Amino acid sequence: MNKKFIAAVAIALTPMLWSSVAQADQDTTKPAAPATTTPYQPIIKLGVYLPSNDDLKTLMGDTWLSIGAEFPLKGQIVPSTLSSIYLDVAYANKSASDDLGDSASLDVTSVGVGYGVKYLFSQGNSQSVVPYLGAGVGVYGNQAKLFVSTADGDSGTSTVNNTNVGYKISAGIMFNKRGLVELGYTDPGKLSGDSVAGTSILVGWSF
Repeated sequence: MNKKFIAAVAIALTPMLWSSVAQADQDTTKPAAPATTTPYQPIIKLGVYLPSNDDLKTLMGDTWLSIGAEFPLKGQIVPSTLSSIYLDVAYANKSASDDLGDSASLDVTSVGVGYGVKYLFSQGNSQSVVPYLGAGVGVYGNQAKLFVSTADGDSGTSTVNNTNVGYKISAGIMFNKRGLVELGYTDPGKLSGDSVAGTSILVGWSF
């Protein structure tokens, strides 16, 4: 009697067992779901620009203002390359006046727009601190603008513009895909025969 009961149970359970085995086999052959990505956001950078040209340093000072922005073309998982459109600005102002009431103000500005690529050194998407190397090429407009005013009320403006193809290289560290610290070198070409190349030290944050 017991043997008949056991045999009946075994026969009843056989289809269920085969169904479970087939389902397990199907699960092992399913492709893994793609990992979710955290896109990189546009970032604003602020810091100092240190020109290399001695004449420019004498005329405008050793330390200029540096402003930058990056607009990533697509979000990516690290490690990878990250491409973006960038904007770089270096600016300096020097003013002087004399006892007679005459004054002069000179602005030097370099503005570049280009395409940049960063190589991110990381072992996975969970990395919160990611070193990187970057390079870019773009079009740079360099301008010197002199404004002169005399005690008699006369004034005048003189402007020199040069447009060049320039480049930049950089090394830095990104934090949680939101902030960065960066050391860079930019060669935006010349302004009235003088090189405007220099080194930048920047901090940035996404918005």
